[in-house]
Amino acid sequence: GEGLATEIGHHNYFMAYTHVGHNGTVGSHNVLANMVQLAGHVNLGNHTVIGGNAVFHQGVHIGDYCMISGCSGVRKSIPHYALIMGSEEARIAGLNVVGLRRNGFDAETRTFIKRAYKTLFYEKGLLSERLTNAKASREYQNPSVKKLVDFVENCGNRGVCGVTRSSKISTNTENEKAEEGE
Repeated sequence: GEGLATEIGHHNYFMAYTHVGHNGTVGSHNVLANMVQLAGHVNLGNHTVIGGNAVFHQGVHIGDYCMISGCSGVRKSIPHYALIMGSEEARIAGLNVVGLRRNGFDAETRTFIKRAYKTLFYEKGLLSERLTNAKASREYQNPSVKKLVDFVENCGNRGVCGVTRSSKISTNTENEKAEEGE
């Protein structure tokens, strides 16, 4: 029936035994390693790499430019640009800075995204308060940041992944250069 089809974009690489469930969508330019299992109603964005044996709960949304470690168990939606890991409960381990750089995001945009991540995921307070703060920031004018904030605000009924206790997002330019090997 209408709206019930599974849709798959272009230039995706599906390795052995991957599964895309019913009523799901897969964007373009994604890599799904061996045994990745996307349940029904999962929406996968674009330019995302998923490690082997990762499994995704029904109804999860996965943003663009993410890197998801193998054997991750994903029960909540994954925001754009995230590094994800965790076998029992997948969490944000940081920002996919290398993926952003390799895909042509300029230094200013990467810095804006880092600041938005810090506001959304590392500051204290309710998510609704952090969303308000992110929307009030000057970074919100950047289309990549707006896309991130809007995703977090509208990610569906599964909610969005939390962060690992050890992860950090630095907005320091010197740290960014060291991180990226510049």
